[in-house]
Amino acid sequence: MRIPKIFRPKISFREILRGEFLFLLFVVFSVIKLTGTQYIMTSTSGFPLWKMALRNIFFLYFLWRIIFLSGKRITPILAYILQTLFMTILLLVYEYSGEIILLSQLFTLKEGLTAIGYLSTVVFKPSNLILIFDIPVLFLILYQYHRIRKSLIPLFLPMAVLTGIGLYLLLVKLDYFKGTGTEWGILGRQAKYGTIYTSLVLSDTSNQKDAVNSIVYGTEITIPEKSIKHNVITIQVESLTADILFQEYKDSPVMPFLSSLAMENIYYPYLTAQHKTGASSDAEFSAINGVEAIRGFPACQFTIYDYPNSFIKRFPDKVNTLVFHANTGSYFNRNFNLPAMGFDNFYDLFEMGLNEKKWGGSDGDLFSFVTKTLKEEKNPYYYHIITMTSHGPFNLVYSVYSEDRFDDIPVKEEKDYFTSMSYVDTVLAKGIREIREIDPEAYIFIYGDHSIKLKGRYYENKSYLFIDSRKFEFVPLIIVSPNSVSYKETEKVVSILDIGVSVLDASGYGGTIKSFGSSLLEPELINSAFPNDGKLYDRNKIFSLIENNK
Repeated sequence: MRIPKIFRPKISFREILRGEFLFLLFVVFSVIKLTGTQYIMTSTSGFPLWKMALRNIFFLYFLWRIIFLSGKRITPILAYILQTLFMTILLLVYEYSGEIILLSQLFTLKEGLTAIGYLSTVVFKPSNLILIFDIPVLFLILYQYHRIRKSLIPLFLPMAVLTGIGLYLLLVKLDYFKGTGTEWGILGRQAKYGTIYTSLVLSDTSNQKDAVNSIVYGTEITIPEKSIKHNVITIQVESLTADILFQEYKDSPVMPFLSSLAMENIYYPYLTAQHKTGASSDAEFSAINGVEAIRGFPACQFTIYDYPNSFIKRFPDKVNTLVFHANTGSYFNRNFNLPAMGFDNFYDLFEMGLNEKKWGGSDGDLFSFVTKTLKEEKNPYYYHIITMTSHGPFNLVYSVYSEDRFDDIPVKEEKDYFTSMSYVDTVLAKGIREIREIDPEAYIFIYGDHSIKLKGRYYENKSYLFIDSRKFEFVPLIIVSPNSVSYKETEKVVSILDIGVSVLDASGYGGTIKSFGSSLLEPELINSAFPNDGKLYDRNKIFSLIENNK
């Protein structure tokens, strides 16, 4: 068989070695760039850096070798621009929101791209210079592109085949040094397999079936129907930790309204949140469906699941079930999964007609729309409200609010967090007062979606524990009842899995669901244990551990 002329150019062995060396130098710089960027996003996954780098060596050597086969200089230039742009978007959105956008979401999450325009605090991080770390070597390669390309051609076929085989053995046959990667959730998948592979896995139906089959529903619970019915509103507050509720600064509470509301109503200081692979969306998944969030798969990405355990589906048809969130509906796939959970309508940023304030609409505008809707409501109802403005890194608030008393706090994130929660407090004060004026007989549940990582000069978040290598995150829960019951729990932690049972009990409609939860309207009947990562824990013992950790 005659070898094509392109693979047998006349070139000296010395020139071949020189070209191979320069190409390998470029690959090394490219590996450092890709590995460093991925490590910034996935360092908490526990996946070894050297394994990540080894995968990238095989992958990039194989990829760039193929790209350099092109005879035109524009091909590697375009490839470099696309790769760098993709990595930049991933990194900046992660540093801004703490979340990783999948490849499939990149073209649908408008807010992810919108956020890029407001990332001045992120763009100038010294660590982000790694995104252009390999530019000097790229210029060197492009300057002598045709000469280097010509020297790479003789060994193109054997080297491409060898690196391809190595990559296949590493990722498929050896499963990347054993282990599935699912034990770390989406961060572990990203670290182990990279963004493109992870996106493909999460869109795979068989993978979704495995995730659905892993859901543990608990025991069947029947909540009895009552003769008196009540409307119910649940408010899921972004980044509201158990500790911030009574935090003071200069002898004044950061959240004066919410702290006083807690002491005047039913107050559970420690509600265990579910915050795993699905990030913030895990809170509504667990609260509404009465099951634990899934480790290794984001429940918000389901396309084959009909949420059979959703307590929303237990309401009779006459109850109007609405959900409100001032972000775009595509975020966390809410425009698909919330209706699938049984809500009659999902009002997102566009459906409500709100103006975007930096990223999403403001909580103030959100509550104005909710109260306007409530005034026009003619049916029994259940409303679920998801706040937005206090989302990390806590600088969204400055587009709508400022608070001078925090200006002298030296730790910026601490100052921003106090300001964000102060704004949320003022919004809740106005919103809840108006809700109670419109419907004084309604139950109102207020709870946080997850804890945060923050250690400042005046505030150190201690709203979490590690037990048996499992993380427990704690947020507060306040229940405002029509008869103004005042109660503070002092012995047990409660769970976000209790929300569904409690809402059905409060509404009076009752229903049957499968759950480890209990009705929080009857503290004396709360279960003795609750699950975390498939293991049951004693509510009283966990409460004692939190108090001792203070």
